[in-house]
Amino acid sequence: MTYVFYGTEEFLIKKELNKIKEKYNIDDINISSYDLENSKLEDIIDDASTISLFSDNKLIICDNAYVFTGTTNKKLPEQNVKILEDYLTNDNSDTILIFIVNKDKLDERKKVVKLLKEKKQIKEFNKINNIDEFIIKEFEPYKISRKEINFLRNRVGENLNLLHQEINK
Repeated sequence: MTYVFYGTEEFLIKKELNKIKEKYNIDDINISSYDLENSKLEDIIDDASTISLFSDNKLIICDNAYVFTGTTNKKLPEQNVKILEDYLTNDNSDTILIFIVNKDKLDERKKVVKLLKEKKQIKEFNKINNIDEFIIKEFEPYKISRKEINFLRNRVGENLNLLHQEINK
């Protein structure tokens, strides 16, 4: 499985990554991390194509996946996106490959984005519309009143990571 997580809310992206780790019971030893600003897609696809020695599944996380955006920066390494496109048509079922893009949108004209969109493997994590709903879910199984929600928002603000930390306290 291959996913692209994009958006400006890093907290929500990390939360989704943790859900995947729990769902597939992936230990830290079976997690590889790459940064596309320093790594080649060929190396990532090679890693994704091999099976895990320690478990049934492995997780590969690729940060700064600018190949899915319209970013053009000569300082960034040239990537062979064709290798990724080929992998997407016949991916390793034992590997969960997640590309993280910290931008508010993807370049939907690119072939690789269209391939992932067809498979419904793109998830957006931009600013949430209803902060109150987020706070209520974070407090579950406990209940919180509107007055307390407003108090919390006034004291902490709307940063999801800070809200999460304060709610856990």
